Amino acid sequence: MGTKIAIIGNAAGGKSTLARAWSRVHGIPLLVIDDVQWKPNWTAGDEAEVLAAEAKLVAESDRWIIDGFGPWPLIESRFERAETIVFIDYPVWVHYYMAAERQIKSALGQDMHEPAGCRFAEVTKLLFEIIWRVHEVHRPRIIELLKTYHASGKVLTIESPEALDTFAINDCNLGTDWRTEPAAQPATSNQQRAPQA
Repeated sequence: MGTKIAIIGNAAGGKSTLARAWSRVHGIPLLVIDDVQWKPNWTAGDEAEVLAAEAKLVAESDRWIIDGFGPWPLIESRFERAETIVFIDYPVWVHYYMAAERQIKSALGQDMHEPAGCRFAEVTKLLFEIIWRVHEVHRPRIIELLKTYHASGKVLTIESPEALDTFAINDCNLGTDWRTEPAAQPATSNQQRAPQA
């Protein structure tokens, strides 16, 4: 499996969780497209920022993970450069179910790795509309584009959360607790401590 990795698929399928774990465990630089394309209060960012962020990562490292969509021409060029393309392609109802779980966790204040200044709980209706649009409009385009790369062996389609777990544990060597991020370590006596108020 290569170290230039594109991860794509519908919302709430585990793309970002996989990308963060893969990056953390193997020390591969990560770009989460949503962190660039969404500004506080879910305001759409400038497309040029997304292009620049991806160009910078690719120019600075021969190892990278890029998670998400972005502008269509960028997806095409990302797939061309990638050594591994992971397409998370569950039935649409699974994405809806996982999105509902995520929305509840966000509403309860749990850390969901939301873009800065954004809360998933604020955009539930929009999220469900996006899931449908991605399934109906973008998914067929992705499937068609991926046909170009199937013969190269660099495309892996994951069709269930269970298959994603198997891939993460067995193929990516992320461990059985790959979905759980390590807790922040308390400062030791050798580390700087923040002043107490």
